[in-house]
This record gives sequence, C-alpha cells and structure tokens, in this order.
Amino acid sequence: MGKFFKLIIEDKITKWGILLSFLFIFLGLLITVIFFTQLPPFLPIYNKLPWGYARVGTKIEIFLPFLICIAITGTNSVISAKIYEKIPLLSRILCASALGASILYLIFIIQLIYLIK
Repeated sequence: MGKFFKLIIEDKITKWGILLSFLFIFLGLLITVIFFTQLPPFLPIYNKLPWGYARVGTKIEIFLPFLICIAITGTNSVISAKIYEKIPLLSRILCASALGASILYLIFIIQLIYLIK
C-alpha cells in the first residue's frame, strides 16, 4: 500500500487535495472539542427535517458529521491510491470530492457554533 500512496504524493492535485482534506477535518474537530462544553444539550443538526424536535440532536451527535467526513475522505484516498496508475483523472476527482466534503464539514461546524453562540 505504501507504493500506492507514494504515487499520490507525487501528484500535486491529489497531494494537496488529501492534505487539505485532513487539515480541514482536523480543524473542524478541534473547533468542536474546544466548544463542546459550552454547547447546549440539544443542537439543530438535522436541518432538512420538518420543524420541531425532529431537527434537533443530542450534544454527542455533533461528532456524526466528523465520522461521515472521515469515512468519505479515507475511502476516496484509498480508492484514488489504488486506481492512480490506470485512471489518474478519476483519482484527482476523488481527492477533490474529499476536499469538498471536508470544506462543507468545516463550514457546517462553524455555522453551528455561530448559531449557538
């Protein structure tokens, strides 16, 4: 698996896509951990659901988007490492989509903190 990731690191687009993805995920997690004790017991996490109690989640559910984003980024980076030699364009697209998911995760956390504060 090491030679696969070596190929990805040599390409600028895939390297920066993966590195920035994990950086944004780490920043989102750091912001969440810093403000975790100041958050109320119920948070408006599920914004697509109807109005009322269906939209709120418990305080611990704020880590659910983190887990989803880690799964997306990890899966995309492993798949892009495996297919880089055959289809480099698809590998770059997967890294860019992982970067997009991590940016959206960071925006979600920042807006949720601003909404509560």
